[in-house]
Amino acid sequence: MKNIDEELVCFFNSNDFQRKSKIVNFLKEKKDWGKKKAKAEILLRSIADQFGKGQIYTELIKNNLRIYEDAVKKTLPTHRDHFVHSAYVYLLGVYIFNKDSDYQQQVESNFNSNQPLTKKNGFDWRKEFEFRWTITSIFHDLAYPIEILAKQINDYQSKIDRRNKSKEEKSIGFDLFNFEEMISFEYLQPLDPLLQQQHFKMRETSQYIYADNVFDILACNFQFKFLNYGYETIHKILADKFLKKVKSGEIDHGIMGSVILANWVHDLYLNNKWDSEVFYCSIGDCLGAIALHTCQLWLPDLFKRKIVMAKHPLAYLLVLCDELQDWQRPSGEEILASSNFMDSTRYFKLAWKDKKIFINYRDKQKTRKKIEDLKKRIDPIKVEESKA
Repeated sequence: MKNIDEELVCFFNSNDFQRKSKIVNFLKEKKDWGKKKAKAEILLRSIADQFGKGQIYTELIKNNLRIYEDAVKKTLPTHRDHFVHSAYVYLLGVYIFNKDSDYQQQVESNFNSNQPLTKKNGFDWRKEFEFRWTITSIFHDLAYPIEILAKQINDYQSKIDRRNKSKEEKSIGFDLFNFEEMISFEYLQPLDPLLQQQHFKMRETSQYIYADNVFDILACNFQFKFLNYGYETIHKILADKFLKKVKSGEIDHGIMGSVILANWVHDLYLNNKWDSEVFYCSIGDCLGAIALHTCQLWLPDLFKRKIVMAKHPLAYLLVLCDELQDWQRPSGEEILASSNFMDSTRYFKLAWKDKKIFINYRDKQKTRKKIEDLKKRIDPIKVEESKA
């Protein structure tokens, strides 16, 4: 049974993939963490450039996520890597998509029923998957710098509060202001060509809607693909929960990331006059998947449920890959201690057989816990512990 890097190298070498040399070069780096990150940056940037999102990648990932994670090694020593992690999540998702015919059928069915209405005659669901998976996987952790900052300040605040004996003095709080304006951007309105052309009937039958703000898009995505509640109810839950957590300093990088990405991508589509329906349909699906990959942490218990492959294949794959990708994710402590964390790929085994993923971490207990956690979050679960 091959380890994870051996399996992925074999897979990408035996198939005709763009960026094959960059992918293999990244996977084969097993000695130097600095070089591993540099090769991840080259790979991720090339992927983002292909889909016209290089500017967003540079600003949000290269110049923020990567720098913040380098900076918090001492202040948050248990914090794990999310930069190299994104490259692995992307590659693992491509691997699973190509190996799992059942998953491909669900993607084809789901994407064909949720596509830009103006592209019905020229819609390629495979290319659409590549686009949506690329955006979802490389940007799913983009809001971690905000979550990290909140944790640092809140940790310091808790230490101050324990020594603050004056009840009249207010403790230091972490508050993000101006998010009401950020999530209610009325300038989304010019993006909808169908409404401009008075095609109201077409819009009403589609699985995405004309939106004034990012929570319109998320609520619609959740309504059709995740929650069996009315649009207005879902919209209120999302907006209220988000603003309440932001004001209390509890930042969740999933839903925060979807809000930030929505704003950045919206501006890019508007400024470059790209196909605006892609923003509502394709990008809307990406935003929903990013928000859902942490929904167990921020959604009220009443609305928590498994993500079903047939209903939201993009969110399903993100949760699966995000959970499985637990090799070569060093903490600040491991990096500073120069531990042999780069050897971790030797102990993570992966094989694909009979439409199932067989895995083995070094720790059997951890392997079983991973599988049990996945069973609670997604359906169906096609991961089993290998006996080899």
